[in-house]
Amino acid sequence: MPIQTATTVWEGSHVDGKGLMVLGSGHFDEPYSFASRFGDGKGTSPEELLGAAYCGSLSMALAHELSLVGFTQMRILTSAKVCLAHVEDEYKIAAVRLNAEAHVSDISVEKFTECVESSIDKCLVTNTMSNVEVTLTVNLNNGLTSQAAPQTIYNYG
Repeated sequence: MPIQTATTVWEGSHVDGKGLMVLGSGHFDEPYSFASRFGDGKGTSPEELLGAAYCGSLSMALAHELSLVGFTQMRILTSAKVCLAHVEDEYKIAAVRLNAEAHVSDISVEKFTECVESSIDKCLVTNTMSNVEVTLTVNLNNGLTSQAAPQTIYNYG
């Protein structure tokens, strides 16, 4: 199995310093700082990258589960909100709010729900983040009705 790499460099104090995050693939290098992580400063943050990783991993896990039951043509759009909290002079990741919209023609809501539940169990990032509250909201557009299926919300972690 390949080993994925990333590198950061940080210069200065934790509040006034600045850093650079670089992915080993060379496709991403972005500055980060205290302001970009805990405020509205320009740049990225570890939490933003974590959200992207979670979206990618969960989307792939769901696509895998759908493929196993015969659905190979799909579109899954997943977004994440990684919520930080400042509690007792410490910052922590308090929650991750995921939202997935899946377009899968002719799948029943029941079969889709089974696939979502199985994908949660098999998602590598979910397994890594077991001590963080994670909420996933899923919308299905299955082409069977004029309205999307009702939202299904999962809480896990």
